[in-house]
Formats: sequence, structure tokens, C-alpha cells
Amino acid sequence: MRARSHTITLLLVACVLVRWGSAQQPIEGTTKNDTRGDPTLFEVRQQCNEIAAFFPVDLALARRWVPPAFNLAIDAQGKAGGALILMNCPTYFSVVTPNAPSLEKGENTAPGAVVHLWFMLQGPAQILPVPGAEVTAPTQYAYAVADLLTSPVATRAYQRAGKNAILIRGSTLTDDGKRQTARITFSNGRNITVEAYTRTQLPTPLRLGGNIWNWHVADAADADDDLRLPAAASPTNINTTRVMFLGLALGAPNSTEVTVHAENGTPFEAYYGVSDLVASRATLFRPNNIVNNSSRGELAWRAYPPSPLKCPPLLPE
Repeated sequence: MRARSHTITLLLVACVLVRWGSAQQPIEGTTKNDTRGDPTLFEVRQQCNEIAAFFPVDLALARRWVPPAFNLAIDAQGKAGGALILMNCPTYFSVVTPNAPSLEKGENTAPGAVVHLWFMLQGPAQILPVPGAEVTAPTQYAYAVADLLTSPVATRAYQRAGKNAILIRGSTLTDDGKRQTARITFSNGRNITVEAYTRTQLPTPLRLGGNIWNWHVADAADADDDLRLPAAASPTNINTTRVMFLGLALGAPNSTEVTVHAENGTPFEAYYGVSDLVASRATLFRPNNIVNNSSRGELAWRAYPPSPLKCPPLLPE
């Protein structure tokens, strides 16, 4: 019986990966009628100063947190890839849940912050040009092991859509030109600190665009701060998120130096197995305009590109 259950789990998660491969092709966008029965759907538009840092992670530890049907990206040294995406959004963090009362017209929850903790996945080699970008990065793929948020409104929307969203006490980002210092504070008072340094900044910031797909298999632990292994996949507890961004990169992409220190007992230490690390590559955005839609079912938009982002420093539409 247990073997049969395991087989069903793999087949269900595999269905997600089949859709992952096909979803990269430009197709007709959905309408409101397509998503009317899906209360988990939400869209976020935000403008944030951002530090995006990527680093190697022990493969066995990464495999513990990422369901087996998701193919981890592995580097030449046999390491998996982790990522910390820290976004501080002082004036614009709009959350819309078009099929759920109170947020069907949206709410700007700024000031606020969101921190994504990811394991990077393999995916189709693809570059979908972002309107307004001078350079578009290759599409990235990730398993979103956790999202840390300062807004209770945004946290509830994320959780309803099947994300592992953790409400944190606060997040700060101090910008001193070439150096940035960030602090992420959890409800238990423990902290993650991040320091970034862009040694050589461009005379004119680069308008860098990109696309990201990420997934999360929800389980009972995703409504609280407990850390547990991923649950069996089913069509109703797999979150899919599609993101498009257009930001101002202050230095060359991946040239920012980032160090991370996580106190004992933080999710970062649990997921990545280390308290201190130096990122292998990182990029600083000041600011980054972002649009993403997320759901356990059909997404709000599937055609590419979606409704466009305004070029920074203008706020998104």
C-alpha cells in the first residue's frame, strides 16, 4: 500500500513538471472566467530595493527539502544551488486576489519586505525578452522552500495559495551607496544579517529584465513556523508562481559581493545547513519592478509578456 501511495505521489508531481515544460511557450492568456472558481489565485506588483544572492548547498541536504520529482540544478562540484532574494519595498507592494473578498481590487501593503528562500532547479534554456530591458537574463527555475514576509495581508494570500509563507517581525535594508546592510528578524527574536558590496558600479544603471518560475508543495506545516519534510503532492497543494522583473542593476549582474550570517534556529540554517556563507554570485537592484502571479490552480496570465512593467524608477502599473 505504501509503495502504491509513493507511486501516485511521483505521478502527481510529474504532472506539474510536464506543465512546467509546456508553460514556457507563448499561449493565449486566461480570462477572469478561467480562474473564477480558484480562490487561491493572487497577483503581486511591487517595487523593491533588492539583493539577490546565490550560493552552493550540500546536495543531500537540498534533496531533503525538495520533492524528488523536481530536478535540482547541480554545479560542477556536485553542489545544489540555494538563493536568498531579499526585497525591501518602502512604497509599493500591491496584493490582489481577484476571486476572494476584501482584496479583489487590491491593497498596497507597503511599507513591507519579502525574503525568498529557494533551491534552484533545472529548466529549459530560454530567454524571453522583457519589454523595456536593455538585457534580459535567462529564465530561472526554483523550488520556493519558504517566503518570509512582514505583511499579515500578504502572508495570508501566500499561504492560501499553497506557499510556505512565514510572517516575520521585520526586515530592514540600509543603503550606503556601494554597501548595503540588511537584517531579517523573526518572531522569536532571532536574526539573519546580510551585507552586500558592489565594488564597481556602472556610470548608468543597467535595465536588467528576467523571468522566473517557482513551485512549492504545500503541507500542514506551511501555516506555522515548524519545519517539516514536504508532503505528498496532489493537484490541490502544488503552488505555481510566475514572475517577470525589470530592475536597475547598479553593477554588472552577479558582481555584488554578499555575506550572510544566520543565527542558530533560523529557517536559513535549517534549510541550507550553514550559519555563515559568502555568495558565489549576487546582484543589487535599486529598485526592481516586479509582477508575479501565483496559485494552486490556473494562473492569472499565461501569455508572454503579461501586462508590462513601467521602467524603473517609475512605479509599476
